[in-house]
Amino acid sequence: MRRVARLWRRAVRLAGRLVRPPRTIRFTRDGVKFVVVALAIGVAAINTGNNLLYLVLAMMLSFIILSGILSEVTMRGITVSRDVPTTAVAGQPVAVRVGVTNGKRWAPSFSLAVHDLLARGGRRGAGAPAPEGPPRTYFLRVAPGETVWRHYTYTFARRGRTRFAGFRLATRYPFGLFLKSGLVEGPGEVIVLPPVDPVAAPPSGESQTAGDRPVARRGHGSTPSGLREYRPGDEPRTIHWRRSAALGDLVVREFDRDDRDRVLVALATVFPEGARSRPRFEERFEAAVRRAASLAAHYLERGYEVELRTGGGVVPLGTGARQRQAILTTLALVEPTFARTAPLPPAGAGMLPVLVTPDASLHAAEELAAYRHVEAPSL
Repeated sequence: MRRVARLWRRAVRLAGRLVRPPRTIRFTRDGVKFVVVALAIGVAAINTGNNLLYLVLAMMLSFIILSGILSEVTMRGITVSRDVPTTAVAGQPVAVRVGVTNGKRWAPSFSLAVHDLLARGGRRGAGAPAPEGPPRTYFLRVAPGETVWRHYTYTFARRGRTRFAGFRLATRYPFGLFLKSGLVEGPGEVIVLPPVDPVAAPPSGESQTAGDRPVARRGHGSTPSGLREYRPGDEPRTIHWRRSAALGDLVVREFDRDDRDRVLVALATVFPEGARSRPRFEERFEAAVRRAASLAAHYLERGYEVELRTGGGVVPLGTGARQRQAILTTLALVEPTFARTAPLPPAGAGMLPVLVTPDASLHAAEELAAYRHVEAPSL
């Protein structure tokens, strides 16, 4: 029984290879002409019995056989790898490196075209191939044991997570009569960040800034700002004893607060069930995501502490490039959800709360009142 089962599995694998062969072959334009001429010479040889025509026909048929053998040798032992940035920005070209390794010991490979394939089932537009086809790189010669790298540039249309399915390896070597191709595994993914637009000015309602820099505020910190008279309630450790002895009265050191201005950027992502039927809702939501990314980047570039809140998560307060990357990555993956209620992200205490929503009419007035600035990008 085991032997029968083993033979059955082999038969199934063989049938699968016949139905889905590892290589596909199709005629090129020159190949069609070549075969037509070969058929014509074959008919003439049969009708006339001319040995010279039989010789020419045999030579042409040998070219076809030799083409299949050499193209298969070229594609055997080839592995393809991809070096793609972990993040990209929607609408901006990104460079992707493709490497071809020839694992054969003695035979070089010639004229290899590598097409990078994107996985199906992703978001439409989030990195879908351009109308002219998937990105392509060309390798003229890869020596035995050698790895050759080429690169192509690609522009992802929209934000989101884009997955790569693999590669399609093709060659017309040696005579250009046939195009032989096959699939090569090569999974991967890239997170496409939303684009960041310049923000002309901070939203109205900021009361503690002057220009682009936070105003120094009096409080408990480590940066001295001057001296003043002692007031009841001041901590004894802040008394400047030498100066107090010279003046005959108590004076204390005054410090600038070390904490920076804090901004909450809240993106509405939960909406009533009927919101999805509104005209151009998806475009409006994408515009809101882009606006939230632009506001967060604007404040971070000016030294503010920024926190991002969405219906699905929170990026805690932070500053600098790492915080910018975390916020943009979160916004790249955010999606709208639809429920019976549409709770807004809570406004933080002690922050400048800015709400970004595709449509302010989707929220109750008392919810909007918790935010000092509401952004509803219009198309």
